[in-house]
Amino acid sequence: MTQNDHSDVYIIPPNFVRDGTLFSGRAEARNVVEAAFLALVGIRFLVFLNLGIKGKIYVGIILILPLVILAVIGVQGESLSSFLIQLFSYMVKRRVLTAPSGQYRLKRNRRIRKQQKKRCRRERKKRKKEGGRDRKRSRRTEEETEGGKEIRETRKKGKRQQEYEKKKSARLQKRQDVQEEKLRKKEDRLQAQKENGKLSPGSMNRKQKNAASGKIWLCRQRKKL
Repeated sequence: MTQNDHSDVYIIPPNFVRDGTLFSGRAEARNVVEAAFLALVGIRFLVFLNLGIKGKIYVGIILILPLVILAVIGVQGESLSSFLIQLFSYMVKRRVLTAPSGQYRLKRNRRIRKQQKKRCRRERKKRKKEGGRDRKRSRRTEEETEGGKEIRETRKKGKRQQEYEKKKSARLQKRQDVQEEKLRKKEDRLQAQKENGKLSPGSMNRKQKNAASGKIWLCRQRKKL
């Protein structure tokens, strides 16, 4: 480096004002609250102890003061309560891990397949929803274009034609049902007269004979153009 070239070194301290800190960022608010709670509990405990003043001071210095300091400082960047909770969960859930057995691998593979199937179903549902939205958008764009009016008119004509065909088939079916009902009643009446002896086979005309023998005559319906 020459005499003109030199580098300036600056020390950038950490931010002393942060959210959730007290005493200009020196202590966490949670740690201070926990330390105050421990101090109150320790003082109450010392009051109820059957010791002299010196004995209470010694107990407070040996037991309570280190706990309060530890609560203020924290353990490994965490508060004392969170550290104790993690330690307790570790002690409860700790276990010895070994090589997975064949049964465990089968269960794991089944669980993974189920998760994959669920994920595929969700993706399909999403695609269907997106496809329906795209169809609606495409219809709107078609209607907004120049030929949108013609498309709407053709759709309306098709709907009207379908409705007309449905009504026409319903009317034809109704007429056919009425005629069948009339012929059935006539057949029943002729059968009853024959059983009672009022009507002989020689006095019946052709239609009556056919009706009595079980043949049904249907009138041909002319289709309206």
